[in-house]
Amino acid sequence: MRVDFTEFFKLIMVEFGTVPMFGVVMITAVSVFSSVVAVLVLDQSNVPSALQALCAVLVAVGWVVTIYALSMMMIASPASLLSFIKYLAAAIAALIPFGAAIGLMFLAGALGWAILMAIAMATLLVLFFGASLLSGWPILQATSTKLIGPVAALKLTRGFRWPLVMAGMALGGLNRLVPSPSESDSFAAVSVLSGAGAIVSAFTGMFAVSISVAAWRLMLANQGAKD
Repeated sequence: MRVDFTEFFKLIMVEFGTVPMFGVVMITAVSVFSSVVAVLVLDQSNVPSALQALCAVLVAVGWVVTIYALSMMMIASPASLLSFIKYLAAAIAALIPFGAAIGLMFLAGALGWAILMAIAMATLLVLFFGASLLSGWPILQATSTKLIGPVAALKLTRGFRWPLVMAGMALGGLNRLVPSPSESDSFAAVSVLSGAGAIVSAFTGMFAVSISVAAWRLMLANQGAKD
């Protein structure tokens, strides 16, 4: 199935329009929580590192659970512990290479090796494209009764890979619309930026889920054509 970016964007917006009100409330709540935690804990140098780590984990868990729950709502699939584990496993598998590349960047910075830094940055760019292509994989794995590897999932994106990459780039741009509150010293400015950041974060989260669901539907169509 071949889909150009215009058609894919229309599919994304159709999915975006199906976000249930309860899902909007959920993702808004986790966005506000994330912003509050960032301002009060994560951006404060006098907060114990153990507390910062705990809050970072809570924020990450909140986002993962919310994104999973919203995905299941939008595809009308029952949520369960098993499907969540499968969803989480695929999501982690898609993100592990990012962690390795970021670690390589820190190592290159510590050693002062420019060549290693260039390799790490190039690797991150390639991985970004890969992660964009696999955006529908966690949902596909969560709703499947068999194991689906990343290569098999990648094959199912045939015909709409560039639209997926372009959608991922657009998503990355949305995340940078609002400056970080830590860049301001004024309480009023921090409050405004935190509120705006929470709104943008909620919108971006719903947009990301819409991309994943649209990709999942096309992957299912390719899988059906293959079978």
